Amino acid sequence: MRIRDLPEEDRPREKALRYGFESCNDAEILSLIIGSGTKDRDVVQLSRELIANNHGLDGIAAASVMELCETKGVSLAKALSLRAAFALAERSHLQDKSSFSLFSPLSFYGAYREAFESLSNERLLLIHANKKGKIRREEIIALGNDKALLSSSKMIISSLLKEKTPCFALVHNHPSGLSLPSKEDLRSTAEIKAVADQFSLLFIDHIIISSEGYYSFRENGLLSNKAQ
Repeated sequence: MRIRDLPEEDRPREKALRYGFESCNDAEILSLIIGSGTKDRDVVQLSRELIANNHGLDGIAAASVMELCETKGVSLAKALSLRAAFALAERSHLQDKSSFSLFSPLSFYGAYREAFESLSNERLLLIHANKKGKIRREEIIALGNDKALLSSSKMIISSLLKEKTPCFALVHNHPSGLSLPSKEDLRSTAEIKAVADQFSLLFIDHIIISSEGYYSFRENGLLSNKAQ
């Protein structure tokens, strides 16, 4: 059923105005940003396809403009509007975290707990920081249940060097509910630290979040405890 065939009160724009954004699903909210569909698909159908092609909102947030344009019907202008919306959301998100330092594991965990503890798939987030441990930007590095989720040292270091970031941290979740690091977590974290040391980049912490709590590599003496 196309949008024009829906009762007026069930159309995304009218629903948002009358009942608030909480009454709309992800595709409906996305449709308000995209604005229009194509000849054969209305904007909500296009939004659903965009979500499916990018494996959810996290995938859309991590995608480049050109990757978003790979979904048929998403023009350069639509992709730019999406990237702009997610960029604003990220800036607002970072402002909320501006009062704490990544050198404090408990505060670090508290800032990301709500977003990570209930996820059904693993997500690896790279956090760019200044020398005081204050967040500069966030970047999703990997998504999924891949056992080699952390085997992204080249991508991580490349991003840090490109952005001229002196310090960084990692956070990822364990959907299993266990917060203790796996052998792969230990191996990959050590590898990333070794490469970071070669470029004089400070690896502040790596936090694993699960429903049972958190594990901090810094707090457990597996990363440098020297604050800058």
